[in-house]
Amino acid sequence: MIQLIALNIPAMLIYLGLYLAKYEISYKKVFGVVLISEFVFFIPLLIKIIWFSFHPVSMEAVRLFSPLSLFSLFDPESLQEWLFYPLKVLNIFEVIYWILLAFLLAKYLKSSLDSMLKIVLGYYVSFFFCWVVFVMFISLGNS
Repeated sequence: MIQLIALNIPAMLIYLGLYLAKYEISYKKVFGVVLISEFVFFIPLLIKIIWFSFHPVSMEAVRLFSPLSLFSLFDPESLQEWLFYPLKVLNIFEVIYWILLAFLLAKYLKSSLDSMLKIVLGYYVSFFFCWVVFVMFISLGNS
């Protein structure tokens, strides 16, 4: 159920952007593009599974492992807890997701990648950064 909500949020935001930009596309098609693009996030899960299959360690190490993210550039002991989430979600897979969304939309709508990137960045990515800031404030309040 939560995953369905997590899929609907980017689909709704992108659909809104496309609607306001006067593109003719159904919500079902936008949802399909979002669903296909979400498969990018299986890559870091596979990396974790493969990595920890060969390097068994503690649960704390699993929690602190975030491949190809800004978090991996810092020493976790030197960071405050509220910085963990934003540094983990800002990773190469998130950027690939944005580009893949724009690419699939451009291909489906027979439009330019540039115009679809503007919609994805303007509607989804701006919401994404607001969400990250919101989670950071919640984390600060709970620490």
